[in-house]
Amino acid sequence: MTDVCRAMGVRTDVPFRDLSPREKAIVYDGPAEKKHILYRSKKGDDFAELDFTYYSAVRTVENALSKVKDEKGMKRVERFLKTGPCPDCAGTRLSEAARAARIRATLDALCGALPFCGLGADWIADLPGETEADAEATRRLLADYPFTGAHVFPYSKRPGTPAAAFPGQVPSERIAARAAALRAVAAETRRLALRRFLGRELCVIPERTRTGRCEGWSAEYLRCRLPESAPRGVPTAFVPTAILSDGTLG
Repeated sequence: MTDVCRAMGVRTDVPFRDLSPREKAIVYDGPAEKKHILYRSKKGDDFAELDFTYYSAVRTVENALSKVKDEKGMKRVERFLKTGPCPDCAGTRLSEAARAARIRATLDALCGALPFCGLGADWIADLPGETEADAEATRRLLADYPFTGAHVFPYSKRPGTPAAAFPGQVPSERIAARAAALRAVAAETRRLALRRFLGRELCVIPERTRTGRCEGWSAEYLRCRLPESAPRGVPTAFVPTAILSDGTLG
């Protein structure tokens, strides 16, 4: 392999620490290229022309891992492995595009164009690897925008799914506490968001509920309780004056 490394342009007569960044990159993760080399036997002066394929350090370990069939074989390989959350995605396995901080810019643009839009989103509490700082950032995001709908549910580890094997699994009691805190923020955010619609004319389609009440959804996806005289199934102008105990506009 020494001869193949030289053929790849890596010096073999200096310590690894003295290699250039390019040479180190080849050692770690260079391409699997076939090289024609003149091989000299270590125990004599015999030479032979051979074709060898270069395998980088990463490729070598990957090949060794693919051949592991038992714990004994794993012990020979594990000294080359390091386990822990990915430094880039913190264990979430989200792509760079998905991790890009674009959500606030999107919400700013949406709320700027439609100040009275109805915002709704699902929120997951405590994915593997989530820290308290991450949880606080989520609560702050929810509190900073007029979400009228927020479905909060805790992450649950389901056997057999890829997420169940992710590092950084959060204890169940911490998940429950953070989910509860997120729901409290969601409730207050919804209350403040609904106040903006008091005294504002909404377009609602009334319908009869199972309890016999006359209710309907507005164009902003807000639940409204209308007078019993409102015509069923006909778009109706409605001006709410109060937020009822169940969060309905009345």
